[in-house]
Amino acid sequence: MPTYLHFADALFGQPAPALSHAPAPGALAELRRLQSRDSFRAQIENLQRLVDGLQSELSSTMAARDRRQAEIEGLRTSRLDLEAKHTALRAETERLRTSQMEMQAKHALLLAETKQLRAAQADLEARHAALQAELAAAAQARERLERDHADVLASRSWRWTTPLRALVAASRRWIR
Repeated sequence: MPTYLHFADALFGQPAPALSHAPAPGALAELRRLQSRDSFRAQIENLQRLVDGLQSELSSTMAARDRRQAEIEGLRTSRLDLEAKHTALRAETERLRTSQMEMQAKHALLLAETKQLRAAQADLEARHAALQAELAAAAQARERLERDHADVLASRSWRWTTPLRALVAASRRWIR
């Protein structure tokens, strides 16, 4: 061990600490055994197994990371697609709102026009009823006048005044 103490001075830049006890019996033999080639090979093999295990774990972790990144990229693409659809749906919703407002305005105009047409229809129906009443009254008056005319023609006075009417008609023709 004393042969290695000068390493502390070279590596750490300070003198080696003083030993409080003498080295244990067989310590150097144990140290030499640990430093032997077989021991180093065993440690190298242990380290190699550890490195292989770590590499395998790293490989599976990286594969999992790659899968997660692919999932994330798929989700990003899906999100972008959904955002595009959302934007399109918003535009369509706005277009439908505008169309709805236009339809409501047209509906209000049609309701007003329908109200006017109904009022005009009621007015026409009232005029029609009045004209029907006038027509019925005129028909009754015509029938009454036809009866009166028939009565006049059938009367004795009409028959007796026939020659007088003929004389008046002939004088009218002569005067002209």
